[in-house]
Amino acid sequence: MRKIIWLLGIAGGLSIATVASATTTYTWSFGSNPTLVSDGATYSGSNGGGTITVYSEQITDDSKGGSFSTANNSGGANTIDGLFSTNDSVYDEGVGIAPYNPSEGTSPQWVWNGSKWVQEPTFSNQEGITDTNILVLELGSNIAAGTTLQFLIQAGIGASSDTVEDYYSTSVAGPNVSPDQMTANPNGPTTLGEITTNGTTPQSQLTITKAAGTEWVAIESDCHYILLDTITGTPGTATPEPRFYGLLLAGLLGLAGTLYQRRRAAQAQA
Repeated sequence: MRKIIWLLGIAGGLSIATVASATTTYTWSFGSNPTLVSDGATYSGSNGGGTITVYSEQITDDSKGGSFSTANNSGGANTIDGLFSTNDSVYDEGVGIAPYNPSEGTSPQWVWNGSKWVQEPTFSNQEGITDTNILVLELGSNIAAGTTLQFLIQAGIGASSDTVEDYYSTSVAGPNVSPDQMTANPNGPTTLGEITTNGTTPQSQLTITKAAGTEWVAIESDCHYILLDTITGTPGTATPEPRFYGLLLAGLLGLAGTLYQRRRAAQAQA
């Protein structure tokens, strides 16, 4: 009877741990109180989901054949310097992160903080992610292969036009990834109608399956004031959580103890 109980305990522990691991999700959040963000900033996913590093890049034209360059699409000097991250606490222009153009400034606004008036950046004059100002993401090798990644894109109230596109690659190394070196998302572009201010549902088209090793994703947009808010990851294959191994070990030790007692009892009766 004890043997059966311990076997049931082992089976129960396995099922509980497997179900728990199957429902684990990872979240990377890029919105914050309005602030500038340096190129190469790294974000850690919840529940140990791995790391994503963000970069801003600029391409020489607005087609997929364009290449990243230090010159802008008019042939002049690069107009992108790092990134900005914001929420909608001071200006309802979406939540998330995008390339920062110094010439468009931080657009400070006077805000009452509860005790005095202070100036806070709003970034309301920034273009955000566009067809030339690209957000590039390095998906770390510590994000498990097979993880489904869904992107939540936010549109500010000044957003215009209608599409957001993403490209990805598993072979190009380094942040200077060109869209012509990458593959267009087979799910197609997402439309402005699926991108809303304060939205909570990831765009279904902006979904990829993480490959093994490091992977690069570039996001561009025909709109203006588009921001990457969050990425949600779902493991492709359930893997037992550490607590499962503890339950398994306890069950095995109990089973071994039961068998040992029975053997001693049998030897004593012989």
